[in-house]
Amino acid sequence: MFEWHLVKTDSYGNPLAMEYVGEGVSLDLKAPADPQLYRLYLQVSRGSQVWVAEQSLPTPIYRGKDLREMSRDEVNYLYERRQR
Repeated sequence: MFEWHLVKTDSYGNPLAMEYVGEGVSLDLKAPADPQLYRLYLQVSRGSQVWVAEQSLPTPIYRGKDLREMSRDEVNYLYERRQR
């Protein structure tokens, strides 16, 4: 499961508020005002395993047409790389 959260921070980077913004392997997000005060968090869970990634805004944007769900082999590959 893929869950996305937008975290508002103060000017020092300390978190102030977290908002759930969607789920799935991709996300359409309208950039908030003052994007430098936000971080985007992705939480990926598989069984009892959980991974978290974060990125400051603005993030790199993919505008291609080839977005798709990850295959089971791709998920397993990422899982195995994470265990190393």
